Amino acid sequence: MPFPKTEAEFLAQGYEFSNKARCTGCGAEIEWWITPKQKRMPIDPGSMESHWGTCPKADNFRRKK
Repeated sequence: MPFPKTEAEFLAQGYEFSNKARCTGCGAEIEWWITPKQKRMPIDPGSMESHWGTCPKADNFRRKK
């Protein structure tokens, strides 16, 4: 199933909106969504893209292997 591109597609695919916040890395406004597998995912409002893909500070949040 392709990644949803609109809020309606997110909801239709089983995602749940959680809340709005600011990214602690870059300060951008984000929306937290719960995936169908119950994982939290930050989304850029408006573009509905994963904030992990657009945040310039994303490496600060990745777990070390």
